[in-house]
Amino acid sequence: MKKGFKSFIALLMVVVMSNVLCGKVSAAAENKEIEQLQAQVMEVHNHSDFSALSTDFITASISVSKINNAMYISITTILNDTASIVGVKDIVIWHKEGGNWVAVATSSGGSVNQTDGMSCVVTYANAIQGDTYKITCTHYGNVDEYRELKNDSGEFKYNF
Repeated sequence: MKKGFKSFIALLMVVVMSNVLCGKVSAAAENKEIEQLQAQVMEVHNHSDFSALSTDFITASISVSKINNAMYISITTILNDTASIVGVKDIVIWHKEGGNWVAVATSSGGSVNQTDGMSCVVTYANAIQGDTYKITCTHYGNVDEYRELKNDSGEFKYNF
């Protein structure tokens, strides 16, 4: 009986430690509803003379600031030439809770046609001052071929 109990405790410890060490998204995320944000999309232009025979990303950026007590996220995608489509999708705002990243808001982003660049703005009103966040997204476009570029802002403290 003692040997079985010790084996059970050892197995339980392995399960608990593997969940902690794997850095999985927090189970708390299952209990939270992820906020769906609307993106404001506008056309921008490439002001360089760079040109190539394929789809190249000149700018793929994520910037974060604060406006009207909300996190203001600006995502810019600029390609090397006029594209049939240029955009950003799969925008996710991640909040660090303990050692885990929890998705707190998403946006489908948007796109524009027959131009070389676009900018997308998303506002997240529920950001907590002093907490750690990161933003991920996928830039995409088609000049002579469809390409995607994943982007990650890296973690930052929301102290704006």
